[in-house]
Amino acid sequence: MTDYPEHDKLKAVSDKSRTIAEFLAWLSVEKEIVLAVWVNDDSYPVLRMSQVMSDGDLVLEHFGIDPRELEIESRMMLDKIKAEQ
Repeated sequence: MTDYPEHDKLKAVSDKSRTIAEFLAWLSVEKEIVLAVWVNDDSYPVLRMSQVMSDGDLVLEHFGIDPRELEIESRMMLDKIKAEQ
């Protein structure tokens, strides 16, 4: 384990996460299939395109990876590289 646990998790599932992300993109582009959610609109349910999370964030959540922590770690890595130069 390194000082970057979220990156460690991402590295461990990189092949799987890439495959899932590519599949979701294929569904959207090639098949015009999008993720949708049911919402109540004026007392009856309506199907709306899901805009709550990006496909990438959904994949990260599936694997238990926190995108905010991932971003913090990325900034830490960059700061460390800058400091070493």
